[in-house]
Amino acid sequence: MKNPVITVLALLTFVFILTSCFSATPKKGCSSCGEHQPQAYHSFVELNILMSGDRENPLIMGSGSVVGQGQKDTLYILTAEHVCSALHGNHRFPSYVTELLSMEASFFNGHRSSATIVALDKPSDLCLLKTNAPRVPALKIGSSVPDQSEMYYTVSSPLGRGGKGRVLRFDGYYAGPIFMGKKLGMKNMYTIPTGPGASGSPVLNSKDEVVG
Repeated sequence: MKNPVITVLALLTFVFILTSCFSATPKKGCSSCGEHQPQAYHSFVELNILMSGDRENPLIMGSGSVVGQGQKDTLYILTAEHVCSALHGNHRFPSYVTELLSMEASFFNGHRSSATIVALDKPSDLCLLKTNAPRVPALKIGSSVPDQSEMYYTVSSPLGRGGKGRVLRFDGYYAGPIFMGKKLGMKNMYTIPTGPGASGSPVLNSKDEVVG
């Protein structure tokens, strides 16, 4: 017999994901649907690592956001290092599989393009990617210290639930610093739900600035 507590938690998680889904046009009268936060949605990127270009069966799914713009529609995407790990050999895949892998970036406006690694910071679990896409805004990096009295949020694509004109938004609060062991050190913790495929989504404040 299944554990009833686990079953209830699974159902609550499923309901939460369904009720946290937002489209480009917020529902009338919905104060938490992000009317004042359109840029975070338009800067969102769904990331998929594909083998031989197979979009139907991505090997790794992740999320990210555009944080910089270059010349001729060049964009810079910030995500998690462990989302990019398969592309630089730091993964369980054998070398002959790694050679067939590629990263595809899917944007809120429906554009798709390949992405390449620019820089990695494994201790901080950060990966900077470069790609090309037209008319995509970049988020600003915030300088403020997280406050436990303020609400924060992420936009992501857990289990590939995002898509053209659609993202998932999750709200929560700053829970304070926590020691994650000698290897990771102190990290900031938030009460924001997450799931497979949400890795790499930035934590944003009310000004749509990246703070974590």
